[in-house]
Amino acid sequence: MFAMIAFLSSTDTAQLLDSVGTGFIKVLDIRENPDPNNRDRVTQQIVGGLDLNENGKKEFLYVTDNTFSGGRDGGARGYSLFLYEYDPASSSYKNIWYYSIEDTVGGSFPNFCVCDLNGDGHMEVALGVNYDAGMSHAGATPNRLLIFEFGPGALPTEPIATWNFDNPNPFGNTRPNALIAGDVDDDGQQELGIAFRAWNGSAKGVLIASLQNSEYGLFTTFDKEVFDTTTATASIYGTARITDMDNDGHKEFCFGYAGTPKIVFYEADAPNSYSRYEWNLATGTTFTSGTSFSMQQVDIDNDGKNELLIGSNSSAAADLYIVKGVTALENFGPSNVFRIAHLPPAPNFSYTDEFRGLAAGDIDGNGKTDIFMCNGGRVWRFEYKGTGAITDSASYNATIAYQDLTDGTRFRWVEFTGDVYSRAAGIPAGDMNGNGKAELMICNQRGGYADSTSSKIIILESTVAVVHVSSALGATPNGFELRPCYPNPFNPSTTISFSIGSRSDVLMTIYNLLGQEITTLVSQSLTPGSYSVAWNAGNIPSGVYFCRIQAGTFEQTQKLILSK
Repeated sequence: MFAMIAFLSSTDTAQLLDSVGTGFIKVLDIRENPDPNNRDRVTQQIVGGLDLNENGKKEFLYVTDNTFSGGRDGGARGYSLFLYEYDPASSSYKNIWYYSIEDTVGGSFPNFCVCDLNGDGHMEVALGVNYDAGMSHAGATPNRLLIFEFGPGALPTEPIATWNFDNPNPFGNTRPNALIAGDVDDDGQQELGIAFRAWNGSAKGVLIASLQNSEYGLFTTFDKEVFDTTTATASIYGTARITDMDNDGHKEFCFGYAGTPKIVFYEADAPNSYSRYEWNLATGTTFTSGTSFSMQQVDIDNDGKNELLIGSNSSAAADLYIVKGVTALENFGPSNVFRIAHLPPAPNFSYTDEFRGLAAGDIDGNGKTDIFMCNGGRVWRFEYKGTGAITDSASYNATIAYQDLTDGTRFRWVEFTGDVYSRAAGIPAGDMNGNGKAELMICNQRGGYADSTSSKIIILESTVAVVHVSSALGATPNGFELRPCYPNPFNPSTTISFSIGSRSDVLMTIYNLLGQEITTLVSQSLTPGSYSVAWNAGNIPSGVYFCRIQAGTFEQTQKLILSK
């Protein structure tokens, strides 16, 4: 079954150029970037819920692109990374770090990923630098991969490692357009997957690489596990994800084309060994265009089987598709592709005929999958109702979470704290300001209308508070344990870790010295595994508190010291 989603009329949109949908409030609107040389740059990507400097305060990181707006600030074209941290004392976000790169000529669409390539337990940021042909750099090929390492109290002034991908052409158009990192081949070491919008001119490429000598925590040189420029399409790569689409336990690097309805998978067969599979989504289906940076694996109905969400766009409409029921990558066919949303372009507004950016997860903790997609100046929310076929559009509630329909607006990226992408990157679940309400983060690419009065970053906050319990990867624990919280003493947040040896109804409660209950952190059934939960005591006075966990017949208590 398929039904068209109701769309606002031109009269409605004229009255609602900037509006926030039900279930959200706007908490941040960045219009001026803190780097004075880059004030008019558009934004391309954002990731939140970070704690890169490991001080217990959550951050979000985004990248800007002045090449896309044509260098409208009068300076050289280039990129900047900006890191904002939530400050509980002032109840506001403050810029604590930025890094700028100039003179990239016309190489737009920078992309980054958060990773731990050297395995030292401290997060890095890997940035792809899209140098176009004609840049003025003399000598060796400019480095197109920059890696910044963070740590306790550490904000890098320069990259800890750089790489030019061993590119022999010093002035070629080489543009790493999409990055993703994870231990895909299960060898205990993260790999970095990179899709190239261009490689030495018109060629496209895919690179999968890992760090040599990572067991020593050092950045030395990279090993190329896959380097593939044999793509048969003239289209560009636009999306990179890690998936297990056939649910066989072997993960894949998944790369989508931005202008052609094709997806390429590199499935790990063994350490450093991959098999390549290519899907043509248009064969026997209504899929008409590329993935346009909109692709995410998710288990929509929580049945233990993965689905792939894909946004497609054409001159006539923007469509949301699901790929499901794939038992082997080589057996993919049109019977696996289902369209669940069809959005015709609204009149009088630019860029309303495409999807860009996709996020999925459960933003309000009600157990129902939420899907967010950018469509011109709108961010749509599709929430699974919890019943009905996930391939039927009638099984979803479709609403607009946010819109800014000023002509030229184009939202390019959307994420929310605790979504599937964040969890896959190893970012702990939980909101950024500690009130339990997830943040929805939106990048405004602005479509050539970038100026100091337009929004660069919009952050919405859910109106529903959720306690996020994060599961950790690894072996199933043998028993029950409440581990020491960290930090302790703390101000204002601490993380409490625990293990469950068998499926149990878990109750975790905080008490004060008088035995009065302060808050309940966990009250749910959990399967065997290791978990962590954050407690933000921003509104609680200093003092001694006790955390008690109950799971079946197991019970344990530990002391916490809140020192403000």
